[in-house]
Amino acid sequence: MTTKKFRFALFFLLPITVLSVSTLASDLSQYKVYKSLPDALANKDSVFRLDLSNHPFYGFPSRILQFKNLRELILNNADITHIPESISKLDRLEVIVIQDCYISTLPNSIGQLKKLRVLELARNKLDTLPNELSDLESLEVLALPYNNLKYLPRSFARLVALTDLNLANNRLVELPDGLTGLENLETLNLTYNKHLGKVEELQKVLPNKKIKNLELRGLNITVLPKEVQKCKKLEYLNLSKNEKADFRMELVLLSKLKFLRHLNISENELNELPSEIKLLKKLEKLEVYANNLFSLPDEVTVLKQLRVLDIRINRFAEMPVQVFQVESLKELNISVNKINALPKDISGLSNLQKLHLNRNRIPVTDREQIKDQLPNCQIFF
Repeated sequence: MTTKKFRFALFFLLPITVLSVSTLASDLSQYKVYKSLPDALANKDSVFRLDLSNHPFYGFPSRILQFKNLRELILNNADITHIPESISKLDRLEVIVIQDCYISTLPNSIGQLKKLRVLELARNKLDTLPNELSDLESLEVLALPYNNLKYLPRSFARLVALTDLNLANNRLVELPDGLTGLENLETLNLTYNKHLGKVEELQKVLPNKKIKNLELRGLNITVLPKEVQKCKKLEYLNLSKNEKADFRMELVLLSKLKFLRHLNISENELNELPSEIKLLKKLEKLEVYANNLFSLPDEVTVLKQLRVLDIRINRFAEMPVQVFQVESLKELNISVNKINALPKDISGLSNLQKLHLNRNRIPVTDREQIKDQLPNCQIFF
């Protein structure tokens, strides 16, 4: 018998795309969610949604197979090591969420669940996937973060209905060919798969014409493939934690993307923010935290739509004057720097709604003055 354990993930400074089951399965909201197996067994034909999370199960509860009308199964945080082949009997399933368990493999019969739209198996022990997974012709969301996967099935590109794919924090050595054929893919998360930062690997999934959100954190990327400029609908790109000291060429490539609104190049080895940042004129949010920045380039003032600027955990000794010229700015995070005073007149920040100054060296006597000059701003010291 396995000792049950609870696992927690630390998400500070680690943005992970959260996939919403409720969004894709909103038509299920009309049905009651059964949270007790005895209650469900007393109403077998009326059980469409079942959530048995945090129950003391040891193994997959076989009695679940009696619910022939089941469409949503949630079974988190239990001592489950495998899903039985007999899961195929629940052929009306649209949503399966089994997270924080001990599952190391999936049954071949998983491919028979032709109505399955959402499969979330985060924080398990998966080290392989069956080829039959590629038979899930209706699958839109596949979330497999925090597992032990090294390879994906060669037939993976047949999952053409996928809109959201989360493979973060696995051990992937390579990607299968043909992933550019996932023409409905809008969100892709490859975070912390360090072997996938090679150009030849990224070229297996880029370009993608519909992709909007791309997480490439911690991939050891040295060069971003030029194919990224063909991702015409890209809105959010995370290139943090790649230990790059220069993003000039990347910014030139990204200038071709007319819908790019949010860029994260934090936790690299940047000593300066390249002046090429001026090319991203549509940016609304820029994250450059945890680098080695002493100053900002004047070109930042060209970003007339910038609303959020995160430059915490750098080496600023004073408030960069450029921020006073970005009138669109609503939130500025300059926490954990070496600032010991602000300019006497900071009224140029009057449009700010949030100002983060935590863990700087600003005297207590100056704080009231700052609050008086920014009466409509929420300030954090």
